[in-house]
Amino acid sequence: MTCSAYVYVISSHQMEDIIDTDSLRAIVMRDPNVFEERRILIAVTRLDQYNTTSEEESDSDSDSDDESSPSNDDGEIPKRIESIKEVIQRQSKCLGVPIPDDCIIPLCATRALKARKKIIKVTSKKPIQESKLSTANERDKISQVPLLEEKLNKVTAKSQYLWYYSIVRDCTRYCDQAMAKLDETKKEFMKTAEEFNDKVKEKESNLDDFGTLVRNFRFKYEKGSEFSQQLQVTYNEDLETNHDNIDRISNSHLSIFESFRSKIKERKPKITTAQFNSGLSYM
Repeated sequence: MTCSAYVYVISSHQMEDIIDTDSLRAIVMRDPNVFEERRILIAVTRLDQYNTTSEEESDSDSDSDDESSPSNDDGEIPKRIESIKEVIQRQSKCLGVPIPDDCIIPLCATRALKARKKIIKVTSKKPIQESKLSTANERDKISQVPLLEEKLNKVTAKSQYLWYYSIVRDCTRYCDQAMAKLDETKKEFMKTAEEFNDKVKEKESNLDDFGTLVRNFRFKYEKGSEFSQQLQVTYNEDLETNHDNIDRISNSHLSIFESFRSKIKERKPKITTAQFNSGLSYM
């Protein structure tokens, strides 16, 4: 939703405690330049009742001479206007943007109504009573309603321009927000891509290291390698040592056997072959 101008209405009675700035904050968040570009009016009603007790006002239909002079508190109106502006500006500091004086218009609708009724009555009579008309005009001006009407007329006069301007501004802001979001997403994507590439490089490095280890291992045990030659030399040495041991043990056993055989040959036989065979048969 795009708005070219805003009118925020608040009663002076609501200013007795704390102004509800939530609505203003929502407008500022939606349209940050609304105060700077003077596209918002804060209308404060019941100006005559601000910080005062209930007052008895004269009957608007009376034509007495008492009504030809301003009421006793007309001189207090400017002070009340300044006080209202100061209170609103002070309590709206949380918005983060300054509120210009000309965006705050305190109003006294009752005075404006009475004054305009008086103007209509005076102008309808012949001859025109200039003093009463002047007093009524002064009261109408003091009510601040003409100022509000003037500003509303200005806004209305350039509403078409403000409307198109707001659309362009909002579209530009949305594009900027979209670009910022895209840039943020791009940064996150690039960060994720870098992390992924780092992991891929780490895995590739691990694979390269593993391949190097495999090649080194194979090269170490290949035929003709230094390690293989060392194994061959060690094997030959062990084999030669084992052959020497086998020969030594074999010779030892052979000498024992020869000694045993010679001893058998030296002994005389105590039995004959027939006796031996008969003995075997008997067994």
